Amino acid sequence: MSKNANNIDSLKRNDFYFGTFDSSEDFQRIGIKSVPKETRDAFDKDISRDGVRVDDPSFYKAKTIDELRGDIDTFIDMPLVKNTIDSFDGVLEKIDMGGAFEKVRLIATRNKQGIFDFGLASKGLYRPSEYYSQDLADRFPNEFESFNEPSGLVPPDFVKNKKVDGKVYFWYSRGNEDFICQQRQYGVTRALDEDSELETEMFGDMLILKKPNKNLRFASTYDKCYLMHKKQGGKAKSVDLYVVQGGLGGTSEKAMILKTMPVLLASQILEEAGIKTRIYATRAYSSGSKYFFFTYPVKNYGQELDWNELALNVGDPRIFRYKTWLSIAGILAKDYPEESWNDNNGGFGYGSTLYGGREMDEVFERYKTFIGEKTVLGDSNKKLVDRTLMLIGGVEDADSLEYANEAYANKMILEEFYRIMDTVDFQFNQTEKVADRIVKRELENNKTMGTIKTYMNDILKRAYSLPKSGQYASSKSDQEKVFGVLDDKLDKLFNYYQK
Repeated sequence: MSKNANNIDSLKRNDFYFGTFDSSEDFQRIGIKSVPKETRDAFDKDISRDGVRVDDPSFYKAKTIDELRGDIDTFIDMPLVKNTIDSFDGVLEKIDMGGAFEKVRLIATRNKQGIFDFGLASKGLYRPSEYYSQDLADRFPNEFESFNEPSGLVPPDFVKNKKVDGKVYFWYSRGNEDFICQQRQYGVTRALDEDSELETEMFGDMLILKKPNKNLRFASTYDKCYLMHKKQGGKAKSVDLYVVQGGLGGTSEKAMILKTMPVLLASQILEEAGIKTRIYATRAYSSGSKYFFFTYPVKNYGQELDWNELALNVGDPRIFRYKTWLSIAGILAKDYPEESWNDNNGGFGYGSTLYGGREMDEVFERYKTFIGEKTVLGDSNKKLVDRTLMLIGGVEDADSLEYANEAYANKMILEEFYRIMDTVDFQFNQTEKVADRIVKRELENNKTMGTIKTYMNDILKRAYSLPKSGQYASSKSDQEKVFGVLDDKLDKLFNYYQK
């Protein structure tokens, strides 16, 4: 047991309710189907006929109850997402890690686990074809229903063609009858089904759309169109990052999104350095003596960040304040049926959101024990990283981001970003070299050596402190390992200070 570790046993007499899921769809599917009728009735009673909270129309941000219950696939405020991306790129340019986490070289590969690169693919870019017959659509609309394509489309294997006087004709034979087909770019038919007013034009013998559309497909004859980091020697490195969903009752979607920025920046820098990151959306809250922590990934290792997906799952009130809460209510009813759940004991998915601090550290460390136990028992197929490489982050004073000017908001975001990155730096690199980088950076930011020493000591203590008793306490073996590393790193820091 280390005398240097933080004491995070203050909640040892409290109760904890944890869960982890494979995706947002998995989380909602399992949760919502398990909601007891009386719980759903209580939820719906809180919503007026117009689909908004009776006492606060801005609470759910939905126009109807059907909107809340239906599929929501686009974030409520896409201009906010665009502004966030612009801000993200601006902050990214200002980051200097002092030589740590330098970008590793990307290589072109056929491996589809890499990131698709349009520039590489464009070396042999072409438009795949589909074949459409209006006559077939009118007379036999269900001819190829089993292929799950729009009426009138004929699968390529059923299409015949013949070139006459330089022009290629396409047709489909059904019995003794032939149906003339028009060659189109793959996706045109589905796009026109969704919006018949779209403008088209001919590209040789092929019908195409004049403007880009989500349904259109392109392909490439150049097969090495995926980018992967060149493999380095040694074991592959991975980090799991957790970010808190939503916020308190008055927290806006703007504050919900901005508070996640440090985690997103860290993920970007680490991925570019060849360190794979996974980001979990996390519903963390308390109610009385009970603590709740539920997670699912919104970005997996090697994936590019989908801003819309992230925004939906961490900052859209329609999802957070309805589907997330409702899902947790169902999960609690299913997994902890012995409890009498209600809206006053955390059983309906809402309570006091946890943003950070010693309380969050202790809950998160107990959650790590829970994840480890699930993996050992075979109840989880997720890759398990070392518990010291599972980090939770985000701006703790989230509500202040709502009205902060850009300079102050960026300051809060960067401070939390560097805390995350310095923690990872200490995990992977030599203590003395990490200290050199931090001291150089912080002296340039006009910090005193005393402040810098306290900062580095606090980072290590926070990263290597474990709960030793109570529900989901860490194991003795974990304590020996983690506390041993902490003491070793603090000794090296002490020696570094003496130089």
